[in-house]
Amino acid sequence: MLPSAFRRKDADIIEQDFTNRFRRKAISRHPNCPPSYDNTGWLFIMQHYRLPTRLLDWSESLLVATFFAVNEELDKPGALWALSPFSLNEDQFGKRCILEPDGDTLKPLIEHAYKKTSKGSPKIAAISSKEVDSRLMVQLSVFTIHGTQKPLETFDNHEKFLLKFEIPSESKKQLQQMLWDLGVRKSNIFPDLENLAKEMSEGEYNIA
Repeated sequence: MLPSAFRRKDADIIEQDFTNRFRRKAISRHPNCPPSYDNTGWLFIMQHYRLPTRLLDWSESLLVATFFAVNEELDKPGALWALSPFSLNEDQFGKRCILEPDGDTLKPLIEHAYKKTSKGSPKIAAISSKEVDSRLMVQLSVFTIHGTQKPLETFDNHEKFLLKFEIPSESKKQLQQMLWDLGVRKSNIFPDLENLAKEMSEGEYNIA
């Protein structure tokens, strides 16, 4: 349970470089970029287009979360993690609520993603999200933001806010089919033309 930016050995070097370069180049490639001052909105869109960030993805939908848990490394067990955001924030900040990403409490965590001179914070917070892209809407996306490279499940009192359900590798294919039947499909979770075309061309009813 570690954000993608912190899984790299060069995390201290690349994070600020990635965020600032992405923000400069994205405006010519994406029609609905957040305003330049919206640092949290930019982090959300970076995360959903797979730039390594200090955010960790969660979903309010059990079905969406299961989709991601069973569609990677089919030969290995999967894991479905459940998080109590209120309990996490109470443990980390003494506040039993979902924290607003633009509030003063999270300012050090946000700024440190862009500025090496920022003090930062060694804490983890569950934050409310902004629907800055359709992907966040359809995936019912929420996030934790991390100011430490310590995995969430290694905290001494993680059992207060975190629960793990293991998915056997032999169950993944069956769960994939069940999700398909329920309409939980990649072309819906990633609603763009590329994934729609790929799903149609590779589907079982392809007669070309």
